[in-house]
Amino acid sequence: MSLALERRCQIFQKKLEQNLMIADTQIQQLMDYYTSLEAQNTELSDQITRLDNQFQQEVSIKQGSELRRRAQLKSKLASLKDQYRQEISDLKHAQALQLQEIQKDFENSLQKLQNDDKKQTDKIEKVYNQTITELETTLEKTQQDITIADNEKVDYQTKDIYEAQIQDLQNVLAQKNQERVNNLLSSKQKLLDCVTSLEENEKEHKLKMDQMREKLLQEEAAYKQKIQSIKDSYSSTLGPIKKQITNQENQYRKVKKEIHDFKSEASIQLNNMNTVFERTRQDLTHYSKISQQSTVIEKPSANIDTRSEELRRIVRQKEETLNKEQEINNKLKREICRLRFERRTAKSEFC
Repeated sequence: MSLALERRCQIFQKKLEQNLMIADTQIQQLMDYYTSLEAQNTELSDQITRLDNQFQQEVSIKQGSELRRRAQLKSKLASLKDQYRQEISDLKHAQALQLQEIQKDFENSLQKLQNDDKKQTDKIEKVYNQTITELETTLEKTQQDITIADNEKVDYQTKDIYEAQIQDLQNVLAQKNQERVNNLLSSKQKLLDCVTSLEENEKEHKLKMDQMREKLLQEEAAYKQKIQSIKDSYSSTLGPIKKQITNQENQYRKVKKEIHDFKSEASIQLNNMNTVFERTRQDLTHYSKISQQSTVIEKPSANIDTRSEELRRIVRQKEETLNKEQEINNKLKREICRLRFERRTAKSEFC
């Protein structure tokens, strides 16, 4: 009976050693996987840092280019305003010169008209005086040669001639006055045309500047919308990746905790198994000595049978414990494979 128990103990010891070796191997594999998870976690953290740096760098570049573009637009707008002011000043100066020239021409024309009018008036007066003198001379000569009746007739003819000449002179004066009025009206119309042209040019420049200002505002709004869309695109791209990495980190901490719990439980189980094995070995040695020295077989045999049953029960418990540990190991292996697959998928999506 002792030999059978000892053999069973040896078998149990070998099986226990094998299970311990398997457990050590699995623990080592889990530790290796734990190390690889830490390395992958570090790599993912570095990738996140690089992505954040790249995003910040691109945002800074976009903001810098936007600031430069705004500065260029402001400089261009200021240049256009200066150019507009200069053009307005040049137009005003040109209009002033033109008005001065028109005013000068008007004054010269008026002076010329006045001079010509005076000359013409003097000439007409001279002709008029000469005509009167001639008429008076003719009248005196005629009065000496004709009768009183003829004298009255000559007076009427002379009066008609005199009135006709006066009417001609009045017509000439009216014509000259009308020409002067027409020249004044023409100069006034030219002046009005210049003022109208100046107002139209000013309105045209103002409309042009308003259109350019509106165009600049539209371009600025378009660039702001483009920058915002780029930020939203980066946020929508990095958001799922950060969320997935957070989930991976949670899974990593969960696996780490399970490994720690498994190591603690395995250590406790190993200590218990070593204790039971040592106690069983001592009991077997004790019962072996008793079976060799005692002549009474029934009582030791009963004790040995009881102890054998206890050992069988302990062995079954240990086998159940090992089966549970193997199930836990298999579960951890499946979880590890799933995490590896998810990390490979996440990495491929990121790339």
